[in-house]
Amino acid sequence: MFVVCTGRHRRFEMMLRPGEDPREMVQENQVWSLMSRWITREDDTLWRRASYRFQAQGSWQETEGVMAAWWRRLDYRAAIVRPDHYVYAVVASEAALRAELHWLSVRRVATLAM
Repeated sequence: MFVVCTGRHRRFEMMLRPGEDPREMVQENQVWSLMSRWITREDDTLWRRASYRFQAQGSWQETEGVMAAWWRRLDYRAAIVRPDHYVYAVVASEAALRAELHWLSVRRVATLAM
């Protein structure tokens, strides 16, 4: 699966199969091999490679510390995330969280009314 981000940026997510080593799967050559049906080295540049562990209880565990460092650096406190892991918003305050939730509810009502 991939998510269209700002500009030409794309975020690709792939599930590891049983027996695949997360450390090996984030090696640059392996990542290019996995994405070869969509893009190649000649088409684009990799910005980051990371492995995360999803746990069936509804939470996930980060294995590389990338997300935690990013949240600390930007002072994020909460995220609004769909069950399929699409991130609607990340926020640094309760007021910002309330504003994002309001915007989502207004947008949802507008979409349903169409």
